[in-house]
Amino acid sequence: MAIRHLHASSGQLGAKTELPVCRFCGQSLTDPKVLARYEKKVKFYDAQLGDRLREQARADAHAEYMKKEQRLLPALRLKAEEDVRKDYGRRIRQMEQSNHSLQRELDASKRRLEHLSSVNRGAFNEEDLVAVLKQEFPEDRIDRVKRGPAGRADILQEVRCETGVPAGVGHIVYLVGTMTLSRRRSWLGNAIGRVTQSS
Repeated sequence: MAIRHLHASSGQLGAKTELPVCRFCGQSLTDPKVLARYEKKVKFYDAQLGDRLREQARADAHAEYMKKEQRLLPALRLKAEEDVRKDYGRRIRQMEQSNHSLQRELDASKRRLEHLSSVNRGAFNEEDLVAVLKQEFPEDRIDRVKRGPAGRADILQEVRCETGVPAGVGHIVYLVGTMTLSRRRSWLGNAIGRVTQSS
């Protein structure tokens, strides 16, 4: 507490006492009741002043922070945009590399397929077709025909209408593979001729 004291002589020789003085007006405070009230008010004033100073310091710190943030915001925004561009560019490059890799694999597969003979290409398709037919028609007899001369069937399906019937109702002949239109017509004519001869 900041109370100024005045030196006053007390009637005794050589003894000096200090009297409290108001720090605002400089008046001496000799009455103990007035002095107690004064000290209470000074404490209250000091507390309010401390609160105001702390609040002002917080406001100043916040204002300084906001100024600093406003100065840094454009740089931070540019850095964030640059980071996003870099990440986006990296992802695009990865996708392009993946696409190039897939395209090379596709081209290589096409080249291998072009070099396969029609017989070999048909063999792959025959296996798939036989599996599907056996699944769809479990009571029918479905067999792959061994390779032989041109015009021969690839798959033969014996159609059975009821289980327990010893003989089949009829046959379905499958030719799998690539063929020109004239070869297809020739094959169909040969197949029809064989069926009519056998009946």
